[in-house]
Amino acid sequence: DGLKRNQFGGVVGGPIVRNKLFFFAGHQVTLARSEPTDNIAFVPTPAMLAGDWTAITGPECNRGRQITLRAPFSNNRINPAAFSTPALNLMKRLPTPTDPCGQVKFGQRTKLDEHILVGRVDYQRSAKHTLFGRYELVRMDSPNNFDGSNQLSVNQPDYDRRAHSVVLGDTYTFGSNLVSSFRGTLLRAVNDKFLETDFFTLSDLGVKSPYYPQGWGKMAIISVSGAFNINSAQSTPGVTNMTIYQLAEDISWIQAAHQIGFGANFIHSNMNYSAGTWSPGQFAFNATNTGLSLGDFMLGRPNQWSQSNIGTQYYRQNYIGAYLQDTWKANSRITVNAGVRWEPYVPAYDKFGKIAHFDKKWFDQGASSTVFSKAPAGILFTGDSGLPDTKSLSSHHWARFAPRLGVAWDPNGNGLMTVRAAYGLFFDYPHFNHHGGLRDTPPRGSRITLANPIGGFEDPWSGYPGGNPFPLTIKPDMTFPTAGVYTIFPLDRKKPYINQWNLTVQKQFGADWLAAGNYIGNSVIHVLDREEANPAIYDPRPSCVIEGRTYTPCSQVGNTNQRRLLYLQDANKGQYFSNIIRADDGGTRSYNALALSLQRRRARGITVQANYTWSHCIDDGMTDVIQTNGNRIPERRGANRGDCELDRRHNFNMSTVYETPQFSSPTLRLLGAGWRVSGIVRVLSGARLTVSSGLDNAFSGTTDQRPNQVLASPYAINKSTELWLNPSAFVQPAHGTYGNVGRSGVVGPGSIRIDMGLTRAFRITESQSLEFRAEAFNLPNHVNPGNPSLILTDSNFGRILSAAEPRVMQMALKYVF
Repeated sequence: DGLKRNQFGGVVGGPIVRNKLFFFAGHQVTLARSEPTDNIAFVPTPAMLAGDWTAITGPECNRGRQITLRAPFSNNRINPAAFSTPALNLMKRLPTPTDPCGQVKFGQRTKLDEHILVGRVDYQRSAKHTLFGRYELVRMDSPNNFDGSNQLSVNQPDYDRRAHSVVLGDTYTFGSNLVSSFRGTLLRAVNDKFLETDFFTLSDLGVKSPYYPQGWGKMAIISVSGAFNINSAQSTPGVTNMTIYQLAEDISWIQAAHQIGFGANFIHSNMNYSAGTWSPGQFAFNATNTGLSLGDFMLGRPNQWSQSNIGTQYYRQNYIGAYLQDTWKANSRITVNAGVRWEPYVPAYDKFGKIAHFDKKWFDQGASSTVFSKAPAGILFTGDSGLPDTKSLSSHHWARFAPRLGVAWDPNGNGLMTVRAAYGLFFDYPHFNHHGGLRDTPPRGSRITLANPIGGFEDPWSGYPGGNPFPLTIKPDMTFPTAGVYTIFPLDRKKPYINQWNLTVQKQFGADWLAAGNYIGNSVIHVLDREEANPAIYDPRPSCVIEGRTYTPCSQVGNTNQRRLLYLQDANKGQYFSNIIRADDGGTRSYNALALSLQRRRARGITVQANYTWSHCIDDGMTDVIQTNGNRIPERRGANRGDCELDRRHNFNMSTVYETPQFSSPTLRLLGAGWRVSGIVRVLSGARLTVSSGLDNAFSGTTDQRPNQVLASPYAINKSTELWLNPSAFVQPAHGTYGNVGRSGVVGPGSIRIDMGLTRAFRITESQSLEFRAEAFNLPNHVNPGNPSLILTDSNFGRILSAAEPRVMQMALKYVF
């Protein structure tokens, strides 16, 4: 818009006031508070602590299913003498349930203080030249959501966020047909997260020998699948500082029937990050050992233990883009817009870090690093022979040209109907956090993951060579940990791009109505996902010997690392690896939609806008942040193809505004004129969801484990929040298999939301007014259920335990002068 109009709404080149300075300053304060929202967790009952697990395993607590605890437990009883000490110590810190199923309800408060300070200066230097500068400061503080008594209520840390933004602009009109617009932007942001409240560490629970970072407040991370969570990985302290600056120049040149635009854009981004997502140590419990996650927890048998050093990242990236486009008025009925954008891929790089790269052929050849003399075979780092001497996270790609073409046609020549069609090619850049797993990769964070640790909850490092290896000191001759987790981004990975096309027909009816039908489609190529490059291999034998140790049965969760591909090939070299998470560039995503819209422009005080979208999105899976685990083996990319996680088949929106007229009666005009009533209705179909088996039945060490569906419909006969999915429709698959349920195979509940607003401005003097505003969100207080529990081993499988926001009302007065 700046190419055609100046900052004050006047046409560029038209009569304007010269040599004038305009100042603006504003300060917005938001103090958000919420009443506690109900949340549900499940903890062991007094009866369970006494050894009686018949209620929690019965049909009443499992949506009609009967659960039988696995051998050696009989009659669904567990001897309390077998309970682990850390589990018993944690139970002393949790509320005692009165519900026979162990259900505990608790509240979580939200508190947020936000200040936005804005200042702007506009300078009209001449009729052809305008300058402006803007500064914005944003400060947001949000404490953790601990309710003061219940440890279960904490799932987010304290946040202090700060952002400074400076924008400078220069617009110059060279003549009636040539305009230059320059923008310079600087953004500085700081995000500091911490836990101001001291809780407890794993050592306080009686866990032996865990490493804990110095200077941190006390916290522990424990996840019991489908039951409860103590903190989360997101609660760990960390600091992220970002600085971004941008320079952009755009030229608009009108030449006869052509409006030609060209310009260039440069962005430099950097991020300094330090955090310890896995540093306090994380225990995860599922139903692997007993058939019930709470049973595994009380017996102290975690299915996974993970810990790492504090990780750091110092990412930098430069972006360059240039474009040329032409809007050509071919005749009175046809307008053509054509252009091309040059957008080379300049990869992100790490300012200080040595980037780790893995290749199976290096492992086969026994190739080792010289940068880190004791690094495992198969891993090379920046500076090693055979690798580019660069700290870039991938390769450059300079020849990236993106054409765009659009046509608009007025078939009747009267402006009442328009047909538009367009195609464009677009490139994409991953954000910095997309490479998040690199900070956990040895020798940086040196994250270690152990499946079913021998020492269990009480001593997770028992049996690990040399015991607890943390903290590690990074140096050229450091010893690398065994069972390390590596995240790998191939240097030659292909870059994603999007083909996008659309066809639109618009038609005006009468004086006030406009209807439109749109077909929108796109195809994304080289969608990035994560795959497991070191999967565990299933061996169906009842017993086997691996490196001198007998396992009965041969395949079990406890020997996942010993069954991994590299360990079986060469245990001496393969012992250093657990998960190898590799970025996979082979995915695709397609989206097709029919969008219908109807618009009534303001007439007799009424404005209406409505739209409906019927769409479908399909992909092979996409991962926003490549880290944690490999998700699937490479051969199962096609088996994981399904509806996108954001696929919403139906989406209807309608907004209306009614403004009361100016009445002739002075009294009515005083009381009733100028009121504006607005409303928004949104109806949205449910999200596509994936049912998980909750167990590694394939014994592959990957997370794409799904059950078998044995009934025609996966849903409960009468779907409700108490039971949305039918547990009887699913069973665990046979060992060594992944189940027949597809990814995104079920649909969650949809939502209906109605928002209303009432506003009026009261004129006090010619230059002063008072504006009143009242708003109600979810006015009818309609319950919009969340998604059901999707893990088959959870006692609440198929049940909905959450809901969207209830009715919220707010009122405000604004004084304008």
